[in-house]
Amino acid sequence: MGRKKINKSYRYFNLDENNKTSKCLVAGCEKVLKTLHGANLLKHLSKYHEKEYKEVLLLNKENYNLSKKPRLSTQDSLLQECTNLVTVHGRPLTLIDDHAFQNILSMIPNINLAINSQNVRCTLKDTADQLRSNLANEVRNLPICLKVDVASLSNRSFMGVNAQYIKDGQIVLRNLAVIELFKRHTSEHLKERLIFILRRFRIHNKQVYCITTDNGANILKMSRLFAADTIHIENNNENYNPEEGDRFNSKFSQLDDITHSDSESDADDVDHETENDFNDQIMQSIFNFQLNIVDDEDNIAIAVVRCAAHTLQLAMQDVCNDNVIQSVITSARNIIKRLRTPTFTVILKEKRKKKPTLDCSTRWHSTIDMVESILNLKDICATSELLYLPDETWNDLDLFLKSMLPGKKLTKILQKEQLTMGDFYIEWMKCQFELQKINTLLARQIICHMKHRQDVLFDNNAFLSAIYLDPRVNSTLTNEQQSIAQTNLINLYIHIQKMNLLNQKNTHISSSVETENMPSTSNDIQAVGSCQCLEDFLNSSYIEKHVHNISTLVRRTDLTGEITNTLKASFKIFLEEPLLKSSESVLKFWEEKQLIYPQLYQLARVALSVPATQVSVERLFSALKFIVSNLRMNLKDDIIEDILFVRCYKLYR
Repeated sequence: MGRKKINKSYRYFNLDENNKTSKCLVAGCEKVLKTLHGANLLKHLSKYHEKEYKEVLLLNKENYNLSKKPRLSTQDSLLQECTNLVTVHGRPLTLIDDHAFQNILSMIPNINLAINSQNVRCTLKDTADQLRSNLANEVRNLPICLKVDVASLSNRSFMGVNAQYIKDGQIVLRNLAVIELFKRHTSEHLKERLIFILRRFRIHNKQVYCITTDNGANILKMSRLFAADTIHIENNNENYNPEEGDRFNSKFSQLDDITHSDSESDADDVDHETENDFNDQIMQSIFNFQLNIVDDEDNIAIAVVRCAAHTLQLAMQDVCNDNVIQSVITSARNIIKRLRTPTFTVILKEKRKKKPTLDCSTRWHSTIDMVESILNLKDICATSELLYLPDETWNDLDLFLKSMLPGKKLTKILQKEQLTMGDFYIEWMKCQFELQKINTLLARQIICHMKHRQDVLFDNNAFLSAIYLDPRVNSTLTNEQQSIAQTNLINLYIHIQKMNLLNQKNTHISSSVETENMPSTSNDIQAVGSCQCLEDFLNSSYIEKHVHNISTLVRRTDLTGEITNTLKASFKIFLEEPLLKSSESVLKFWEEKQLIYPQLYQLARVALSVPATQVSVERLFSALKFIVSNLRMNLKDDIIEDILFVRCYKLYR
């Protein structure tokens, strides 16, 4: 992926990684710069767009202040850097105990702590636990989308899970876990492991909007089982080890603990007892409101989305499996094998030619690279009878490469992090248009296979909802598809409002906990200033009024009808918006429209966060292969998980 772009000037440019150009997205400009460097883009903004330039400077300053780390002591800094050696740089823990490394540490003055592999391991665990706690607070009561996949490394199997959501007009990607699997990869077992991971971060089932997976039968069934699971996470304590992470605190048990603790408080002070009684009444009202919300049957179901990148792989693989194409590829593969022998390797070196690559038969991407490499050596093949291929075969190889390149280009585009469903849909259609222009028999076959595979990919409420809220492509939906998307979005909005009310309830609980810790004796109460008493009175009045308003809102029987009518009116106005250019960012569009369409903006933040691919999980497995090398296959699963969690946080945050 390269170094992460943190300069905020990139939000005003559309980057073309292939041509190394940047197109300005500021209205009325559209200037194309032959650079991808953030400093050069910032210079363009300072020269032509003063308002945007000042905004970027302010955002960069805020980002720098947030990323600025406090100064640590020498010992703490050494431990942190040793942790980075193990996580970011993939060095083994035994390196810390090496005699040469200990000699280097001994040269540093004023070190009163023995730095060894055990201390580094403890620091690694503490760092991972702290980061997990921060992430749990970050995603608390937040609608999220999941990416799930399973991979094997030698004789070990691992399950990777990512969370994705939208914040401040950007897609945020977080690694939840890479845990080892010790049982068969049945859908039921994978579902239990997924629930276990979510529980560690206090993520409720109802927070999950969709799950993006590959086309594996067990993964797809696991996702459907999870979506259909009606058992509350808080009531399922199987296979849970509280030492491995934060406890998943049931919202009901929190309320119950608070009310019980209030009733067991000291009764020496009459005023404090009266205040606690009042808080008990408020908490009981919120508790009843919680029951009403949770008991209501949600019309929103967790969507299961197929990975677009994997679907493309299957379509291209279907094309490569054709008997005629296989015959041509086999002929090329045999020539490549001869070119890689010592006899012809010497000739290639004399001609200063690269050694041709040999493909993996199950990876069509590598087959394209192999065909491209043999076409570059066509003149050398003509000098030997052992390398002879008829002209017809060379023409077929040339047409094969020409027809497959749009698919290869699309594969790389689908690996982007900031990729919405609309972005994927635009690139998918663009690939088909390029194939139509090529207009070879193979290109037409690729289009047929892509359309055959896309029926399963697009037949999804989450996909339709994301396309509906994208003004670049929503005109491609039929009336029936628009109706399905509207219904799903209305149900999603009601679900979001319920989650928001639960979040408000948790805030009130926090206020109650703070009240619970107030002084309980008469002497202590007299010590509290009059300002604090006034604040407590105002807070109690606000909570009482807020709970009454919420209860009134829930009791209204026509609530859903009003929401439906309001949203349908907003949908009608939104569909009249002018067509947005395909090169513009839909996330930026909604950030600019959040005051015009406040309800739709809430929907867009969830619906547009649906992952089109689970490539980021594949990237996790690449990091896993980097950490668990052939010389480190005996690493314990908890150490592997901590290393990968800290590594992903520091590299990709």
